[in-house]
Amino acid sequence: MGRQLCQALLMLFFVYLVWGGNYIVVKLALVNSPPFFLAGMRCLISFPVLLVMARLLRQKLAVTQADVLIIIGSALFLSVIASAGVTWAQTRVPANIAAAIVASAGLWFAILSAIFVKGREKAGIQNMASAIIGLFGVALVLLREIQGGSHPVFYYLVLLGASISIASGSILLRWRQPQCGLLATVAYQSGFSSLLLLIISYCSGEKISAAVGASYMAIAYLAVVGSGLSYGAYYWLVANVSSGMVASVSYVTPVVAIFLASWILGESLSPVQYSGVAIIIVAVAASVYLYGKRDAQLR
Repeated sequence: MGRQLCQALLMLFFVYLVWGGNYIVVKLALVNSPPFFLAGMRCLISFPVLLVMARLLRQKLAVTQADVLIIIGSALFLSVIASAGVTWAQTRVPANIAAAIVASAGLWFAILSAIFVKGREKAGIQNMASAIIGLFGVALVLLREIQGGSHPVFYYLVLLGASISIASGSILLRWRQPQCGLLATVAYQSGFSSLLLLIISYCSGEKISAAVGASYMAIAYLAVVGSGLSYGAYYWLVANVSSGMVASVSYVTPVVAIFLASWILGESLSPVQYSGVAIIIVAVAASVYLYGKRDAQLR
């Protein structure tokens, strides 16, 4: 096994573990920290960390006026609506359910691109078929939760909205990528989002109790490791390995999250829900494969 392959596998395993584990760390941090404050502080701390990572990887940091609009728009979709929405929903929804629903972002990407994207980037019939099958899996995961009535339906709708928002932000960045580096883009998104989320935290009346100090280590971990180092590893993978290997993050991460939620938090799913998760993962993997195959043909 070559040295670069070993390095790639280590990087890939690191991203799987960290991004899957983020759901569990967020759940633990929410015990003492309100959701919007948690999301805002995570973005605030990760902003300089990501800039340093971008600089170390020699990415371009300068932005144009058009870039600023794209960064703000994508930040609203990916950080403010999606990330903060998932954090808020996890105040009531188990981490394993959150991970399963967020995994459907890849399915919504196919659906939205089929509706709104024109030309070569438009999703094909096979992608749409995979997405529809995957949404059946989402329904299986949610049906048991809604029937049980353990949590208000609105929290699950927020998670679905967050998944759609992730897909929307991804389509926006695919349509118009800023001229600065990808890691720098994430850094600027975090900086803008932190200000907006902390304003939302203040205006919504979130109470920052003395006990929030117990969450600072979790917030620091989410910012430095969960965002900074993991994004650095991810974009190293983007630059050095096949797109198929990189794309595996989208369907392996929720599996890792569900496993860790069971092991650390004691969360469990019913057999029907496990079937739903399996359908989602297979559908996302199929959609990723079809996109990769089509992109290879278009080159």
